[in-house]
Amino acid sequence: MTAPWRPASGPVVCVGETMAALAPDPPGPLLTAPRLRLSVAGAESNVAMYLADHGIPVAWLSALGDDPLGQRVRATVDSLRHPSALRDPA
Repeated sequence: MTAPWRPASGPVVCVGETMAALAPDPPGPLLTAPRLRLSVAGAESNVAMYLADHGIPVAWLSALGDDPLGQRVRATVDSLRHPSALRDPA
């Protein structure tokens, strides 16, 4: 039996968008929602934070707006102690 394929070990770079997401609170139709809950969502930053939590060298690169929502995304990722290498290509 041959050994299963495994990717080479080394640093990982996750590139992609992370966004501020609004959802009705409590859950229900947006049209009649009395409140909206603000959260941060994005597959690339989630993967980067997961890998970092497991000791894998990782960097997360994303363009963020220089506005309150972009600042919220950056603060959220940083607050999770993700050793992010944030880069804004703009």
